[in-house]
Amino acid sequence: ITTQFFIEESKEYKSITLTPEMTALEVMNIFRSNNTISDAGAWTIFEVVEEYNLERPLRDWESVAWVIGTWELGKKNSLVLRKYAHRNALTLAVNIKKNKWQKRFVQIKDGSLYHSKDYKVFCFYIYNFDVYVCMKTFKTFPTNFVFAIKSQDKITMFENPENDYMHYLCADHLEKMNEWIIAVRMAKVSYNFFEKFINYLIMT
Repeated sequence: ITTQFFIEESKEYKSITLTPEMTALEVMNIFRSNNTISDAGAWTIFEVVEEYNLERPLRDWESVAWVIGTWELGKKNSLVLRKYAHRNALTLAVNIKKNKWQKRFVQIKDGSLYHSKDYKVFCFYIYNFDVYVCMKTFKTFPTNFVFAIKSQDKITMFENPENDYMHYLCADHLEKMNEWIIAVRMAKVSYNFFEKFINYLIMT
């Protein structure tokens, strides 16, 4: 679908064609590549619900087309690009290597979790990992809101278990940590349901 975005800084509208899977970060990267917005990381897409005078920033991993699909027909809603002082609240920090924390964009897509600045680095498949809440934190964690993605395979299956068996993720606050835990669990449920449905179709 072709969608208009209002660029608040320049007071103009720009249109791009969205695919169903295109995330908010991917949309912003398109606007960066054509010099509509700067390379600075503070830019954020806001959903504006004009009927109720409400707005919210889209998280980097959200599907923009899905957000538009939640709008009621005939209502004057819009998508606005503007700089956002609390941009970091929409991302996660990921422990990529042992005892080394790095700020990364994270996305759940197509049964996998990706991390990097542009989602091009594969992390792991959801189907053989699950999410765990950390029962205590350590001084090496940048915040107290930490959860873990751990493999359901035996640790002996991994050539490099320190880097591949388990991944810690750290959020800025409790609400965001809980949102991610729920998102991973929902992704796993969706994958398991789809797998069982396909198996049923094959068996019948």
